[in-house]
Amino acid sequence: DERLRQRRRLRQVLERGAVVRAVRRHVVGRGVAPRALAHQAHSSRRDTVAAGAAPPTLNLSAMHHPEQRARLRPEILAPGGDPDAVRAAILAGADTVYVGLSRFNARVRATNLELPELRALCRLARSHGVRIYVALNVIVTEAEFEDATRLGLDALNAGADALILQDLGLLAWFHERVPAAELHASTQLTTHNQAQLEALARFGVQQVNLSRELSL
Repeated sequence: DERLRQRRRLRQVLERGAVVRAVRRHVVGRGVAPRALAHQAHSSRRDTVAAGAAPPTLNLSAMHHPEQRARLRPEILAPGGDPDAVRAAILAGADTVYVGLSRFNARVRATNLELPELRALCRLARSHGVRIYVALNVIVTEAEFEDATRLGLDALNAGADALILQDLGLLAWFHERVPAAELHASTQLTTHNQAQLEALARFGVQQVNLSRELSL
């Protein structure tokens, strides 16, 4: 019975992967990766700040250029809870999986990962060309700040590709102390206009999860 259940589960995962790949083929050339705007601002910011120039603004018109659209496609970002869910997302064809650890994430009461599990899953994801983002998407108090930064560092050292942050203090700290870290703004920051995108770019943010309240 157990072997039969495992076979059914694997078949379901593979079927989901086929659907994801079909959808991906359908949207290539039609969509624009949502990370492109913030990534563009971050790259430009590094160049201009190094030269002593003023912080850049986002070039929204560039995203409508046919050659730019042809190079980009939507990122399939899947949630991961326990290790089995992360493995299923990887096998199903996700580009990226976001996870939480035992503290400092908005789903702390749900099933999350421990650091040894994160380290093993990062190795598995990398072998499949999949990225892992770790969510530290809550506001932290002064008393919690050191623990939160330590957990973020542990996640990066375990192999996480990026941190998803809500607290502006954490964003500033990682941008200043760990400039090589890839930082993303959580949807908890309720980003909903271009001025916010430009402000987040100055914190080194490379990808923004926009506010849930926005319409299409």
